[in-house]
Amino acid sequence: MQKIYLLLSILFFIQVDCLAQSFLPDESNIMSYEEILNLYPKSLTSHLPAKIDGMNLEFLHLSSPLAGRFLSYIHLVSPYDTKSEKLKNEVALKAKAIYYLRDSCLTIPYDYEDMKVNESDSVRNPRNTSMLPIPNFRSWDDAFTLPFYQEAVVYLLDAEKGCFLPADCLTISGVGLPKGWEHGYTKGVAFYKNSVVYWLEVW
Repeated sequence: MQKIYLLLSILFFIQVDCLAQSFLPDESNIMSYEEILNLYPKSLTSHLPAKIDGMNLEFLHLSSPLAGRFLSYIHLVSPYDTKSEKLKNEVALKAKAIYYLRDSCLTIPYDYEDMKVNESDSVRNPRNTSMLPIPNFRSWDDAFTLPFYQEAVVYLLDAEKGCFLPADCLTISGVGLPKGWEHGYTKGVAFYKNSVVYWLEVW
């Protein structure tokens, strides 16, 4: 049991150099994904694939809420396939908001690698307080190049203020969003050319 909690309390990540490359997750990736997925309330993960075994992926980056103090997240990118068109139609109907990254957005100014707020990005957010927050895709990985920001369509399925994880799993001082968003979550799906981008972020 102690080994399991140690495993879950660290960051799991598998990254590739560009969104055009895909890989099949190995047994460790599959186990990590399923274990971390089950740590979140099901209402927050209903839009995510239940399993990734046998699924082509272009990007997978996870953090366990058990680590505490930091933003917890699931970032997953898969190739656009025959099922994706149906998914796109479904999320278009369910989305609370549809954003284009070339426009002004309320982005979470978080550095996922260093696990801290990017202060230079957070100062831009007050002018977008009427919007719902979405991830800072720019900080996910270098794979998200300029064309992604010009062409991706972001379907925000939900974002709410409040505490949605136990207190010891939440950030200590927020994630650089405007007042009122000290704790909360954002979830959704973005589409870009031949890629489907899933996210869940909780803080």
